[in-house]
Amino acid sequence: MSKGDNQVEVQKEQEENKESEKEQVKLTVKEAAEAIGETSTTVRNWMRELKPYIPLKKAENGYNLFDEEALEAIRQIKKLHREQGFSINQVKTYFDSGGELFKPVNTEEKMQKDIEELKEQMKKQLDFNKVLVEQLEKQQTYIDEKLNERDRKLMEHIREQQEMKKQLAIAVEEKEKPKRKGFFKRLFEK
Repeated sequence: MSKGDNQVEVQKEQEENKESEKEQVKLTVKEAAEAIGETSTTVRNWMRELKPYIPLKKAENGYNLFDEEALEAIRQIKKLHREQGFSINQVKTYFDSGGELFKPVNTEEKMQKDIEELKEQMKKQLDFNKVLVEQLEKQQTYIDEKLNERDRKLMEHIREQQEMKKQLAIAVEEKEKPKRKGFFKRLFEK
């Protein structure tokens, strides 16, 4: 084969590749989302978050197009994220590690453990509050008893003082009685 024949063959191959690319599936974001059963918003979010892992093609008008390889990538993302419960960061790690599976953190177990810890803390807090309320009630009872005792003693003291004043008034009155003589008695005593 001559050099010219080689160039013709290369051109034919390039044209065939272009033709096969045209024949390949090229879907818009909306069409790709429908193909995998997701919303276009979700697929756009994945495209933004996981861009290096989705081999997109750009159309002449600037739209992102999904070929079979890109469609397979978002199917894999859906499987990991939706079905296996991977977070976006875990999906990134999965792709970064070359697709090696790892056990995602079992969030349900962790949440259950956290809930149990919170329940235990709440129980301790309730017990503490109960003891505190009992102590406050005892303290209030003590204060009430002391106030009642003080009031009782104060009233007793006031009564004693009133009684003493009454007796003093009677004594003064008794003392003044003999000095006061009636008009006739004074008249006849002379």
